[in-house]
Amino acid sequence: MNDFRQSGMTLLEVLVATSILAVVSVMAFVSIDNMARSKTTLKKQTLQLNEVNLAFYQLQNDLQMAVSGHMLNAQVPAFMGQGEGFTLYRYKNQQATSSRINTNGSLRQQPLQRVRWFARGQQLIRAVQGAHGLMNGNGWVEQPMMVVDVFTCDYVNVAGQVVRQWPENQFDNAKLPTMVQCILISDTGAESTFKVVPWQAI
Repeated sequence: MNDFRQSGMTLLEVLVATSILAVVSVMAFVSIDNMARSKTTLKKQTLQLNEVNLAFYQLQNDLQMAVSGHMLNAQVPAFMGQGEGFTLYRYKNQQATSSRINTNGSLRQQPLQRVRWFARGQQLIRAVQGAHGLMNGNGWVEQPMMVVDVFTCDYVNVAGQVVRQWPENQFDNAKLPTMVQCILISDTGAESTFKVVPWQAI
């Protein structure tokens, strides 16, 4: 008598194997999807952090490099500040305002820029007016720096008093504040405080 043995899988075994494969596939998909989402979120947060760091660096750099009306022989204030922002003059070349360089006529040959910082809506804006636009008041180029909920500044005079606008009187037209204090609150609620001393006030 011949003994015939059927080889292969039973229907139950096929169903069990299919179920296990389906569970493993779902788990693998969820894991890969979570990794992709995490990578996207991390990239977004990194870009936002870089944006904030650039804004902070540029804000501090502009304030430090501000030049006074004495240096420019200007009749109008070289630095004008209010609670919601400020406008200043600086040399385009940062080396031109190095404290190691003597204050002489050669500095005045350096290209000037006029820089404004202010908030519009929820955007912190840095606007630059190049040397070609200083004569006619045109040529402002605006650059959104970061998203903010609050941007406000105060100014410290030589007596150490904090004032809301600069210059506080006509006798200070040519002077820089001894310190500028700015508060920024981002859209995430993170608060940052800047206290910057212009190099000419050191």
